[in-house]
Amino acid sequence: MDIFWILLALITLVLAVAILAPLLAGKGETAPRAAYDMQVYRDQLAEIDRELARGVLDPADATTSRAEIGRRLLAADAEFTASQAATSAPRKLNMIAVAVLSLASVAGIFYTYGRIGAPGYPDFPLAERRAALAESRPSQDVAEEAVARNGLDDPAQFSPDPRLPELVAQLEAATADRPEDLQGQVLLAQFLPQLGRFADARRAQQRVIALKGTAVTASDYIELAELMISATQGYVSPEAEAALRQGLSLDGSDMRGRYYAGLTMAQTGRPDLALQIWTVLLQDSPPDAPYVAAIQAQIDNLRGAASTAPGQADISDLTAEEQAQVRSMVEGLAARLASDGGSADEWARLVRALVVLGEYDRARAIAAEAEVNFADNPEALALIRAEAANLP
Repeated sequence: MDIFWILLALITLVLAVAILAPLLAGKGETAPRAAYDMQVYRDQLAEIDRELARGVLDPADATTSRAEIGRRLLAADAEFTASQAATSAPRKLNMIAVAVLSLASVAGIFYTYGRIGAPGYPDFPLAERRAALAESRPSQDVAEEAVARNGLDDPAQFSPDPRLPELVAQLEAATADRPEDLQGQVLLAQFLPQLGRFADARRAQQRVIALKGTAVTASDYIELAELMISATQGYVSPEAEAALRQGLSLDGSDMRGRYYAGLTMAQTGRPDLALQIWTVLLQDSPPDAPYVAAIQAQIDNLRGAASTAPGQADISDLTAEEQAQVRSMVEGLAARLASDGGSADEWARLVRALVVLGEYDRARAIAAEAEVNFADNPEALALIRAEAANLP
C-alpha cells in the first residue's frame, strides 16, 4: 500500500518536472507567424533581384512586384512588433499559473483514484479476470436485441430471388402446423439467412438439432454457431461458443469450426491462442476458403496483441470450458485418425497441433505411429518428419 502511493507520487513528480522544465528554461516559446511571413517576403525580394539580373523579368514588372511584396513585408513587420509587445509581460505570472494548474491536476488524480480506484486491493489473477469476463458477456438473446434495436439487421441489404419471401412464408406456415417436420426446419435454416433473418434461422437450426437427436453431426452444431454469430454481427456469444464446442468435440478438423474457435479466442482475451489456431488453419486451407480473407485482414493486429498478451502460448490459465474448446479440435482429429485412419496431411496436422499445445511427448508418439503407417510412402514420410522437426 505505502509502496504504491510512493511510486505514484514519484511518477507524478517526474511528469510535472517534464512539463515545467521547458517553460522555466524559456525554451517553450515559438516565433509568431508574422516572423515566418517576413522571412518569406525577404526571400521573394531576393528572387526578384536574381531574375532581373538574369534578364528573365521585365524591369516594370519587377518594380510592381517589389512594391506589393514590400507592402506585405511592412504589414508583417507591424504584426510582429505588436505580437512582441503583447508577450513582453513578465513570464513569472505565467509560471505561477502553470504551477497552480499542475498541482491541481495532481490533486485531481489522487482524489479520483481514491474514489474510483482500488488502492491496496490484492492482485486479480488472470484466470479469475477471464472467468469474470466470460460471465459478463452478453447472451445471444441480448446481443440479437441490440442488433435489432440499432437497425443493424436491415434485410434491405440482401437481394434474394424475388420469389423467395413468398416461398419462405409458405414454408413457415407449413412448419407451424407440423413442428416435427425435420426437412421443413432444415429448409428454413437454409433459406432464412438469404433474407437476412439470421435470428430466425438459428432458431430453426436449434429445432433441427433437437429433432435429429443422436443423429446430429458436427456440421449441425457448427452451422448453428455460425448462424448465431451472423445474427449478432460477428459477436461470439456464450451460447454460440457452446454450440461451437459441441461441433468441434465431434470433429476437431472442421475448417469453419476452427475459424470460429480462433475468433472466440480473439474476442475473449487470448490473441495468442487465436493466432496459433488461425496460423495452422491457414496452412491447412485452400486459398479460396471463405474465411481466409477474414483471417488475413485481422492476423497482423492479432500478432501485435499476442506479442504483449500475458500467458502467451500457455493455455493453463483458460477456463475449463475454453480449454475443452481448444483441445476438442485436437481430440476429434486424433480419434478419427485412430479409428478410420487418414491422409498424411491429416497426421501431420495432428502433430503440428500437439506441438502448438505443448504436448511434445504425445506429438512424438503420433509422429512415430504415422511413420509406421506411411513406411512405404516417401512423400508422406517427408511431410510427417517435417512437422516432427519442430519438436524441441
